Amino acid sequence: MPRPLQRMPLELGLDLDINQLLSDGFIQPGQTTRLKDCYWLDADGDVKANAQIAAEMTTAFGTMRITAVWIKQIVRLVACPRHFGGRQWYFVCPRQGQHVSVLWSPPGHRFFAGRKSWGNGVAYLSQYYGPGSRAHYMAIKLCDHIGGPGASEEWDVPPKPKWMRWRTYERLSERCEIYRQRAALLPREYRLYGDVV
Repeated sequence: MPRPLQRMPLELGLDLDINQLLSDGFIQPGQTTRLKDCYWLDADGDVKANAQIAAEMTTAFGTMRITAVWIKQIVRLVACPRHFGGRQWYFVCPRQGQHVSVLWSPPGHRFFAGRKSWGNGVAYLSQYYGPGSRAHYMAIKLCDHIGGPGASEEWDVPPKPKWMRWRTYERLSERCEIYRQRAALLPREYRLYGDVV
């Protein structure tokens, strides 16, 4: 049975994913980047917040600056060595000092911190789904992971992308099929402040 929505869902707020920032070019290892405009969009594609981000990543330690009318925050960055070479960049949580890949700012807050820093007052949105809704959500998430954003609207299981290994594709597509079967069998419900929607 899903939980009633009593804690604030993190997905309704803002997030900073260091891997996404790296792939989008907002921050670049070995360089100092100037202020660039960053936007957060809601489910309808409208801008819900914006800020400017700059970073200094010339050594294994760096800083990222987030600047806007609603926030002025500096977050430390650290590059940790990987087992087979290279480095993986992480945020250092401003509250707990842990290495995290995603920083969250729940609605009503003007500060980014790691998930554990927000305690029991927040939860992930998927925690409020019933078994059928959760299976449907996971099937869509896996389908979009395989085929890219929006792939779940076209296919039940998208075709294998060129860059994906066959073993990975078979594992993910099998899991996607299992979730689709569960979603078809189990009732879907969503709890919003104690009411089933």
